Amino acid sequence: MQRGRTCSEPTTSNSKNNSFINLLTNNSFISSSTTSNSFTTSLSSINLNNTSSNISSSSNLCSDDSTILFCEWIGCSKHFIGKQNFLKHIQSEHLLPPQSTIDGVNSSNNSPICYWHNCPRGGRPFGALYMLQQHLRAHTGEKPYQCLIKNCGKRYSRLENLKTHTRKHTGERPYRCNSCNSSFTNASDRSKHVERVHGGKKRYQCTECQCAYTDPSSLRKHILNAHGQLEWIAYKNRRQYERQNIYTNKLIN
Repeated sequence: MQRGRTCSEPTTSNSKNNSFINLLTNNSFISSSTTSNSFTTSLSSINLNNTSSNISSSSNLCSDDSTILFCEWIGCSKHFIGKQNFLKHIQSEHLLPPQSTIDGVNSSNNSPICYWHNCPRGGRPFGALYMLQQHLRAHTGEKPYQCLIKNCGKRYSRLENLKTHTRKHTGERPYRCNSCNSSFTNASDRSKHVERVHGGKKRYQCTECQCAYTDPSSLRKHILNAHGQLEWIAYKNRRQYERQNIYTNKLIN
C-alpha cells in the first residue's frame, strides 16, 4: 500500500512500469489482454519509484481520511481517499471466496495466494482464506482489534494478541507451569519458562567465552559485567538484527 496527501498525479517511471506489466503477464491468472493501452495509461499515472514525502511505503494506515492510499495488489491500480474505503476495496475485491472469484485464488488448487507487490512469500499459497486475510494486515497495516480499557486503546491485527494484552490489565494468568507456581498470560511465555527454568539446557551461549545460560537476561548481565560496554553494544545490535529477521519470517508465513 502506498499513501499520499495530495490529489496530484505523480510522474511516470517507464522502466518500473514496464517491469510491472511484464510481471502481470507472466502470471497465469492474468490474461495478456490486461496490458492493453487503457491499462498502461492508468498504470502510468502512478509513480512506482516515487520516494517523496507525499507518497511512501507504509506499514501503518494513516487515520487522516484525506490520505490517498494505493492498492499494491498485482493487476490492481486503484487508489482511494481514506483508509475505510481502501480496506473495503481489499475485502470486496481481493478476499472473496474461491467459488466467487479467481482473484487471489490459485486456479489449479483453489488455494488463496497473496499477490501483493513484492510480498516476501513469493506466491506460496495459504491453507485457508482467513489466513490470507490475516497476512494482508501486515501489508495494509490494518489493526481491527482495539483494547477497550480506559486510557489504553492499543490496537492489534490478531484477536489472540488483543486477548493476551487485555490480561495485562486484568491480571489474568491462565497458563500455569506444571513444575512450579509460575503462571503466564499466554502459552508461548509458559513454554519459554519451562524450557529455560526446568529444561536444564543452557541455550544462551556467550560468543566471547564458554559461559552459557538458561535465559537471555542472565546472558545480558554476564556480557556487560564480564566483557564491557563495547561488547554489550555489539550484542544489542545482533539481537536487533535477529528480531528483524523474526518479523520478516512472520510476514512470510
